[in-house]
Amino acid sequence: MPGSRTVPPVALALLLACLTGSPIATADANDNAYLSGLRANGISVTSPAGIIEFGHRICASLDSGTPSRAMAESMIPVFHLTGSQAAFWVGDAIGSYCPWHSNDSF
Repeated sequence: MPGSRTVPPVALALLLACLTGSPIATADANDNAYLSGLRANGISVTSPAGIIEFGHRICASLDSGTPSRAMAESMIPVFHLTGSQAAFWVGDAIGSYCPWHSNDSF
């Protein structure tokens, strides 16, 4: 359908994987900065370990070629975010876990 958007399958798989989360031993400085940034931008962090894992999965998805914009757009309906929140979340993950994607465009 012209003008319609679909969620890239890899992005959807990553989003769903985040919902189950995996435990982590301790959060490091990057994790704490990432979580603080999300909270400061009105993004609920109910499962820090799952959200940290998702940040790493965002980077893995970007590494495999998913565009930043597609990743952010796929997060909007799943996490009930605004476009700005989703873009911030992807940018926050990039800043904390994969700065080599810092020049990716949204």
